[in-house]
Amino acid sequence: MIEKRKRFGATVSCLVFGMVLLVGCSENAQEKIEMDVVQAMQKELKAQEIQREKQELTVFQSTIPEGYRKVLDDIQSYMYAYYLENGGANEGLAIGPDSQLTYEWESGVDELCLGSQTIDRALFHNGYMFYDIDGNGVDELIISGDYVYSKNGVSAMYTLVDGKAVFLLEGWSRSRWMISEDGTIYYEGSSSAADNYFGLYRLAESGAKLETVDFYFSGGWEDMNWYHNTTGVIGDKQNSEIVEGNFDELLEKFDKQSYIPLELTYFIEYENDGSPEKILSFVEERSRNLDEQLQIETLTRDDKIELTEQRYKLWDDELNYVWNYLKEQLDEEEMQVLREEELAWIADKEETLEAIGSDSDTHIIKQNERGMEMTRDRVYELYQYLK
Repeated sequence: MIEKRKRFGATVSCLVFGMVLLVGCSENAQEKIEMDVVQAMQKELKAQEIQREKQELTVFQSTIPEGYRKVLDDIQSYMYAYYLENGGANEGLAIGPDSQLTYEWESGVDELCLGSQTIDRALFHNGYMFYDIDGNGVDELIISGDYVYSKNGVSAMYTLVDGKAVFLLEGWSRSRWMISEDGTIYYEGSSSAADNYFGLYRLAESGAKLETVDFYFSGGWEDMNWYHNTTGVIGDKQNSEIVEGNFDELLEKFDKQSYIPLELTYFIEYENDGSPEKILSFVEERSRNLDEQLQIETLTRDDKIELTEQRYKLWDDELNYVWNYLKEQLDEEEMQVLREEELAWIADKEETLEAIGSDSDTHIIKQNERGMEMTRDRVYELYQYLK
């Protein structure tokens, strides 16, 4: 009897143990199923993200005529060559172009780089747009930037002939070009206080060059007259006519012309295929690079001010980029809520930085550091709206 009870007890124990094993196995199996489901979902989301990036890349690339790609690649490479990249305290600051690089647009792009000061700002503030100036169905390529010599000023311009890029002009502070809404291209130049030029141009029917409509130039230091021709030749008084009347009235006519606004695609987008995520990765990498430079023990206070300011501006440029991107993605109601939130954030940041003060180098560095931190955090907050 005792032996039967032992066997019975053993049997019950085995059954209980088996049930525990079954329950345990069942729970493990369930966990495995759930894990498989999660992994499958993650894999699917990743695939969707890759597909979305490919579609965005395809859409972005499709907006760039093939004949203009080399021009854009050359300008972007030139910008990088313009800045010092030696890993030292002044990394990214303008030092001038490599003397071996010569391009037809070099003077115009040089001035863009000088105005930008660093490669980060050069990429965020200089760009291009496509615009059919003469309405012939071919978009011209216009290069410009936020720090260009005048509002809506053109730094370089190309057109396409038989699918190939043809150079038309370059502009800088003393040789300015603007595009009128009627397709006329306006020029204003100067080589001294007494030597000034004004002109109106249009694209030739062939599209391969500019044609002079009207050109005016001053007579110089000892000649107070203004001269007019239709050849565009400066100083050719013999084949030009003296302008009668008040030339200031003619200049006023030029000034009242309406020029097209330049809505640029920036080189930061060109380099990163128009992907906000890639641009953020670029900014993060540049920021880490500046962090490392700030750890160099031999830095002077001026170096630290310069580097912390550069890092602050980097994130500020990224913030402005994300903000402008969101304006195109969100509806007006969502954007209004975001504007109110942004205004509150700006007020808080300004109050915080004002409390730190700027009456010493130490305070300026602290301001730059705190401003960068707040701006960086705001960038990540805004990126949540993209998701």
